[in-house]
Amino acid sequence: MSVQLARDDFNKLVAILRTSPGFATVRDRRRLVEAALEGVPRGADLLALLDLDGAPQLVAVEVVKRLAEFGQVAEGREALGVFLNALLNLMGEDKDAVFIRALFVTYPLDRPTGIHNGSAPADTASPAAPSAAPVSASSRTVRYSGKIRLAFCRRLGDDWRPFADYLEIPAFDQARFEQGDEARALWVWLENRNRLAELIGALADIGRLDLVELLKSEAATIDRSDHD
Repeated sequence: MSVQLARDDFNKLVAILRTSPGFATVRDRRRLVEAALEGVPRGADLLALLDLDGAPQLVAVEVVKRLAEFGQVAEGREALGVFLNALLNLMGEDKDAVFIRALFVTYPLDRPTGIHNGSAPADTASPAAPSAAPVSASSRTVRYSGKIRLAFCRRLGDDWRPFADYLEIPAFDQARFEQGDEARALWVWLENRNRLAELIGALADIGRLDLVELLKSEAATIDRSDHD
């Protein structure tokens, strides 16, 4: 089964791969792909399909397209997912890594490795784990004061990354969060979609009980049924 990436996700992934240190030369690209596919069934077949010679942009497009179209190289393991896991292992903890990990939530790509800084476990991030799905806020609206919102944003810190993945915020939206102000951007994203009611349960699930207590101290819930 091929992976159908959204256009924005495809273009973002191509840009990340194109600028990757392991993608500068043909030799580097071959080493990267061979290392990713080492010991993988059908890995040799896939490698034979890839033309790694040419301008980085064109080759990156070729690689992402071929990998996405190839399907599974082993039971439950998409070729693109195998490659992205190898790429993650070479990356630090930055926006590009967050974007790639989020692809494993959005698409059926196996499970991500290379999780850093307290990110959600792989089985939690996987779309196949229904227990990780956030609770719907369709039946109620929750509001918080500016004081609580400010405290939340200051204290969430680097946990915004695994938290955004847990809440299944699309990777392309996460990539647009302003650097250094990601917690506020996450809050606004949820607020605009009437999903603030999910905060307490989701924070409890990732172990941020301090923030659970903060929000519980001032949660004003309005039943929508009162306004229907």
